[in-house]
Amino acid sequence: LVATLGNITIPTAGSGITSTGNGTVTVTASAGSIAINDVITTVGGLVDIDGQTGVTSDANGVITTTAAANGGAVSGAVQINVNGAGNISLAGNIVSTGAASTGGTASAGGQVDIVTSDGTVAVGNITTSGGNSTGPGPNHNGGAAAAVNITSGDAAPGDTHAITLNGTITALGGSATNGTAGADGTVTLTADGAVVDGNAGTLNVSAGTLVIDAVTGVASLADPLEISVTDLGVDNPVSGQIGLTEANGVSVTKI
Repeated sequence: LVATLGNITIPTAGSGITSTGNGTVTVTASAGSIAINDVITTVGGLVDIDGQTGVTSDANGVITTTAAANGGAVSGAVQINVNGAGNISLAGNIVSTGAASTGGTASAGGQVDIVTSDGTVAVGNITTSGGNSTGPGPNHNGGAAAAVNITSGDAAPGDTHAITLNGTITALGGSATNGTAGADGTVTLTADGAVVDGNAGTLNVSAGTLVIDAVTGVASLADPLEISVTDLGVDNPVSGQIGLTEANGVSVTKI
């Protein structure tokens, strides 16, 4: 647990925060911001980041919560919140992939939740896929992918807050050499503003289901969001274009 009223920085020059077990890592700046510039690692434990005025990470600020191999335990969840007026901007990867198994069913990925109360959200690569199984039996299955939920909130009317995808969100079931692949996960993007493609020409979401609720549009027709999903639901209640490019066949439940 790291807690303070002021700002918190995890510096690149240090060794980051590492839990060798499945315990929880909590970083709380109850009146300030948090800068993640080095690794946060658990072996299946929850990572809970709570800032009041903002949360950032650079490319060194990788968060990893994959559980121990062959243990069957679900990988750790990641929760990142800004509770006051402020933005979340993450350049570091988030990896909560399920653990692999060589003798049984692999483990499930850990859920990722990223929420602002009154601010924008920008993220890089996020992976919540299930672990892969190379177990010899027909019941040795791949792990299930976990959900990814990203919300940019608004405390008062009069402005909007976008979600920008600068990397790829991946929530796919783990493979199985002899059993059944794990179930794909759901990605939900709820924006008090637009959902923006920040990595033009590169896949933004690869998952089973993608649900988008964006007040002022989803990407654009000139620069669409690149997705690979099975099921798609989009709600754009106010204004803006909806630009999507899908790599495969998709079942559209709402648009």
